[in-house]
Amino acid sequence: MISQIAGPVHSLPGPGNLGTRLYIFIKYLKQLPILSLSYMGTIIYSISIHPSMELTMDSKGLKAAFKAISTQVDSLKVVPDELGWRLYAMGADKVSMVDARINVEAFTEGYEVWPGFCVDVKVFLDALAKAGDTAKVELGEGYLVIRSGSLRLVRPLLADIEQVIRVPKVENTIEAMLSVDDMMDIAAGADSKGKYQRCRLRMMEDRLEMEVSEYQDPYTTTVVIPKERMTLMGGEGSCLYPLHHLLTMISAIPKGTQVDLCFDENSLLEMRFDVGHTDILMVLCPQVEEDGP
Repeated sequence: MISQIAGPVHSLPGPGNLGTRLYIFIKYLKQLPILSLSYMGTIIYSISIHPSMELTMDSKGLKAAFKAISTQVDSLKVVPDELGWRLYAMGADKVSMVDARINVEAFTEGYEVWPGFCVDVKVFLDALAKAGDTAKVELGEGYLVIRSGSLRLVRPLLADIEQVIRVPKVENTIEAMLSVDDMMDIAAGADSKGKYQRCRLRMMEDRLEMEVSEYQDPYTTTVVIPKERMTLMGGEGSCLYPLHHLLTMISAIPKGTQVDLCFDENSLLEMRFDVGHTDILMVLCPQVEEDGP
């Protein structure tokens, strides 16, 4: 049994019938910055819609934030405010969540508080993957434009998503700073067929043990990270977490990143890290019953 984080589940209406999809497609075409229709070489319809707002930003942190968010949901509402952009998402099973803050320092030119907007996470992440480390982002009526070098990517926005941000306040006593590369070694103990695999984090005086096991299976795989490879902030103890969720979240963290790992017995696991001017928090519920799935 895995505990849950109390919070919302994001969902969007289905694609609907053919008429609805055709309407959405036509609406999308009208939202393109430049659109022209011609018949036998003669332009019979042409529109030009200029973006209403634009800014320039360091896109490395934005990519990392969307990569983390992609482990939770398919669609996302970006919430801009005076401090920057906030990206928050909770998985449908309410077992894990991500809270990311792209600080205003990440915006190198033209920052202003935009209204909130909703995007398809995978579509936006694919677009960001094509962009360089610096990108110009333009927000129009129903679409978003990403410019990087000679590249210009136009992507439609989604309908508004109702969202309530709930970040639990936890006072964990076990804390260490370590590389995500060391944490990824637990993948060696993962079995794609293992339905009830879990990982026990065990902090000791001189090391961190990450023990992978499966319900009613005597075999274990343990990754040992000595204190020489970490910065220990104090605390000893252990807690059990669902392996699949943990691996999914760790795999979304950029290689080489230092992660602030915080947990306690029967407590939420917190993983904090930053990329440039972007701060990201990942939270995972514990596996509350050792003796059964």
